[in-house]
Amino acid sequence: MMEFKKKLLSLIMSFMILIVSVLPFTALTVFAFDSIQILDSSSNVVLEVPVDTVNVTEPLKQSLQFCALNASPQNVLTIKMPAGEYVITKTNTATSNTVLDLTNGTVIRNDCPGRGNIINSPSGYYGYDGLYNFTLRGGELSYTDNNVNESTLSRIAHANGVRFENVKFTDGFISHFVEVAGSTNVVFDRCVFDGFTGDLSTSSCEAIQIDILEEDEHFSGFPFYDGTMNNGVTVENCVFNNLVSGVGTKSMFHGYYQNNITIRNNTFSNLTGCAIFCTAYVNTDIYGNRITNCGEGINYFMMRPDSRLRSVCDFDALGSVNKDCKTRIF
Repeated sequence: MMEFKKKLLSLIMSFMILIVSVLPFTALTVFAFDSIQILDSSSNVVLEVPVDTVNVTEPLKQSLQFCALNASPQNVLTIKMPAGEYVITKTNTATSNTVLDLTNGTVIRNDCPGRGNIINSPSGYYGYDGLYNFTLRGGELSYTDNNVNESTLSRIAHANGVRFENVKFTDGFISHFVEVAGSTNVVFDRCVFDGFTGDLSTSSCEAIQIDILEEDEHFSGFPFYDGTMNNGVTVENCVFNNLVSGVGTKSMFHGYYQNNITIRNNTFSNLTGCAIFCTAYVNTDIYGNRITNCGEGINYFMMRPDSRLRSVCDFDALGSVNKDCKTRIF
């Protein structure tokens, strides 16, 4: 019996020593940063990119570069970000046939110097050939406390088939959250835009700016400036709260128009400026929107006088004037 007790005590002590020896490793495993996973169209993990710091600029860049080389219409790749709060210090470039998935509970904050952004479409394209079939899903995009550079979170141009699904955009500073120019089939669905530093005396920035591809005043850094206009932008089921302005456009080219714009079933509240601002829109549907406690509801212009913002721009190949807006607002 005595011998049995000694063996039992020895076994218990050995077990306790084993637990103590693995505790530091276990703690690191629990609190260490995770990896970015890249999944193929069958949800198989094809690559893991380690994340060992709050700055995910390089890991995300590596993930996007992998997708640029391996994604295809038949094999859309998903970049699955780990949970947690991270920062970006240099703009990353979105890739075609890619889903950037932040649904694990990922928050990415813009900490870029100057006017850097979290993620943009590539530049140096004509028409709608720059980026296609890209989705940003879930999570939150925001800014670090010290970022007062008036920078946008995402800029999309020369793109076809870009979706923002259930993304939260927060804490803007005298800038748009997202800018879209010269693109087609762009959708914002169930997104939230909340919080803005600035007022009508310093900015009239729309949370979503449906812009023109003009180099000097409006959309620099995205050649080629070939007069491509937005044709098919949908903003639906979104929430705009505590901002200056919601969604729209204040700029135009002579004789060129934003086409096939749909703004429906959104909620606008506590905006000091205008909820929906349309300039030179045709074939547009605006309906089912709830607007409360806003400075203005819906402004619609087929033509505007020039202003200090130089909102009316000339383009070398001038288009023709369209007198039929073919638009429904109800």
